[in-house]
Order: sequence, then C-alpha cells, then structure tokens
Amino acid sequence: MLDPDKHVDSHAASANGHIDRAHYRANGQALERQQADLLSRLHTLIQALGRTDTYFGVTPHPGEVMQALGKELRRLGLLCGIALAEGDAGPLTLRYISLEPKTLLIVEDVLGTQLRGLRVACERLVLYDPHANGQHAAQTTDWLAAFAALLPGIPESALEQVGWRIEITADTRAVCLPMRLGEWLQGVMCVWGGDLQESDLPALALFASQTALALENARLVEQVRTLRGRLQYLVRQLVAAQEEERQRVSRELHDEAGQALTALKISLDLMQADVPPGFATFELKLGEASALVERTLKQIHFLTQDLRPPILDAIGLNRTLESYCQDFAQRTGLCILYHGIELEDVPGMVSIAFYRFLQEALTNVVKHAHAMRVQVGLNCDAETLCLTVEDDGRGFSPDTQMPISDRPSNLGLLGMRERFELLGGQLAVDSQPGRGTRLAASASISEVP
Repeated sequence: MLDPDKHVDSHAASANGHIDRAHYRANGQALERQQADLLSRLHTLIQALGRTDTYFGVTPHPGEVMQALGKELRRLGLLCGIALAEGDAGPLTLRYISLEPKTLLIVEDVLGTQLRGLRVACERLVLYDPHANGQHAAQTTDWLAAFAALLPGIPESALEQVGWRIEITADTRAVCLPMRLGEWLQGVMCVWGGDLQESDLPALALFASQTALALENARLVEQVRTLRGRLQYLVRQLVAAQEEERQRVSRELHDEAGQALTALKISLDLMQADVPPGFATFELKLGEASALVERTLKQIHFLTQDLRPPILDAIGLNRTLESYCQDFAQRTGLCILYHGIELEDVPGMVSIAFYRFLQEALTNVVKHAHAMRVQVGLNCDAETLCLTVEDDGRGFSPDTQMPISDRPSNLGLLGMRERFELLGGQLAVDSQPGRGTRLAASASISEVP
C-alpha cells in the first residue's frame, strides 16, 4: 500500500518545484528585459555620440559646439550646464546652460542674477572621473546638491524654486563631469534630468571628452580666423601702400622725366634742322642723340605702364587692358586677341588687381608657354568681374612636381591668388600638357571699397 504521508510529500515537492521554476523563469525574463533596456539605452547613447561628432565637425564656433551638445542631450531627456576655465589655470565660469531662452530668463529672475558669466567654485564640485586612481570619484547625486556646488552663494530656497519652475523633482539625479585635455581641466559639464541613469555615466564622460576636444578645436579655428583677418588687413594695407608708391613714381616719370625728354627731343630736332650745310658729322650726332632720347621715352612709357598706367584712372579698366595687350604684342611679337566690355565705377583695388594679373599672365606665356596665340577676355556676371587669359602653348600638369620657377603658376600668380581672395574672388588655373593653359581671375565688385 502507498504511504499517505509520502504521497502528500511527493505532491508538495512537485508543487514547490513548479513554483521554483516559475520564479526562476520570471526572474530570467525580468533580467532579459533589464538587459534589453540597457542595450537599447546604450545604443541610443552611441547614436547620440555619433551625431554630436558630426555636429562638432562642422561647428567652427565654441557657442555652436555647446548648443549642438545641449540639443543632443535634450533628445535624451537631459539638460546640461558648462563651466569653462579662463586660461590654463584660471577659475571656472559658467558659459552655457541648455534651457530654453524664456525659461532661462525666468530662472535668472528667480535667482536674482545672470547665470552666464557666473564664477563657479571648482573645489566644491564632486566630479565623476572613471580614470581617477582607477576608481569612480563619484556617482550621481541629487540635483540640489550639484546646483549648490555649481552656484555657490545662492540660497537653497531659491534653488528649490528653480527646480519647481523647470519641473525637476527632489529625486532628479545630476552628475558633474570633468572636461579634460590631457592634464588640463578645461571645464566641467553638469548633466541632470529624470532620465539620468548610473549606467549612462561612462557614455556621458565620453560626451564631456568629446566636447572638450571640439571646444578646443573651435577655439583654435577662431584664433586662426582672427589672425588670418589681421594678416589680410595688413596685406591689404601693404598692397595699397605699394600701389600708391608705384603710382607716385609712375606719375613723376611720366610728368617730369617724360616731359623733360620730350622737350629735349624737340630741341634736338630743331637744332638738327638748323644745321648749315657742311656740318654733316654734327648733324649725324644730333640725329643719334634724338633717336636715343626717343628710345628712352619709349622705355619710360613701358616702365610707367608696368608701375601704374596713368590711363587706368583716365579711360577705365577695359581700354587700359586693351592698350596693354597691344603694347605687349608689339614688344614681343605675340598674337593677342582682346575682347572686353565697358564698365563703370570699378573699384580702384579691383582695377589694379586685374591689371597686375594680366601683366603676370602674359609674362608667363612668353617665359613658359611657347604659345603663338593668346585670347584675353573681360566679362561681368551680376556682381562678379572676371578676366581670362587663354593660350595655345605647351601647357603643364598642375600635379607635376617641377621646380616652381618653371611653372606658369609661379610665385607671381600665387601672390595674385592671395590678392583676389582679399577681393572676395579667386584665381583658377586650368591646364593640361600639350593643350595650353587657361587662367581665370574673378573679384566681387560690390563688396570691395
């Protein structure tokens, strides 16, 4: 016979086994859900890190870097404030807080002070640093403690009002993350929000490091831009001074030396005409002297054209360029076809830049291109003026590593490129071996004083 007690124990053991398996199954499912949630959160953070990296690659200004970070953290249900150091070892100053402008004004009204520009007591901040002595210096804390450290001197009652105004509760978590560049503490990023989790801290530490590097890059870009602006101003002043001096020398050669030599030639010609018969040798000498003066006058004319053509201000850019092409063709035997348009009110800096460009381009054609024919064209499209010089010479490959003195785009054209960039334009070189070279210079007419 079956023992009733053993039968009951058997049923009880079986029931307990079913309960234990159900309990384990429930625990396993809960753990799986927890792990899935953690992986989903981690995936979201990684995506956010990737987006901020993209933003930071195209944000040249520190303010834009911090705004991009704040926008991405708001997607995660988090807010942030950033305090930056002034110099290598200066105090921290609150530079950004990711509240909406209207909300920020309300908060500042409650606190009775402007938050941006507020000094931060760095020694009171408890920072999360996973690399500090191999241990986490701190985990999350409540937002009130973090704000009290971040904004010293502000009463706790005022901070509680702020929490009520921006809808954060007493159990809202916060963390202060160091923004380091090597050993230098560039600043601190304080992050808070109802969605902040302990598992987010390593990823948020990457946010802080990424932001520190982006801010430093933006600072360097801004510094380079400022220095480049100063350099461009100095170059512009130098070019203007050079052109003024060339104009002065050209005017003196044309007005003083040119007129004096012209008067001398007239006198020599009159003397030669008045020489009586029988003085053939003396007449020949006067003729030679007159021819020498005429050659000198031509040389002075070409020199004044190279320095600063007096006709540039008198007859305009188009006719000046056409006249220079004719003179250059006469001197060199090069066939130059010019086509241009009449323009009014071309700024002086633009006119002289195009004139210098034509000088340099035609000189390079003679020196390097071995061309037979050159086409020069002056065109205007909307607010942009363009001058092209195209030859049928031997051409060259822009990628060929030939000595720079042998290239058509030599140091002279490199200087021209800088000059046209100052005028809001550019200098383009299009060339292939055996197919000639085309140079195109452009400048903005409206933006140049």
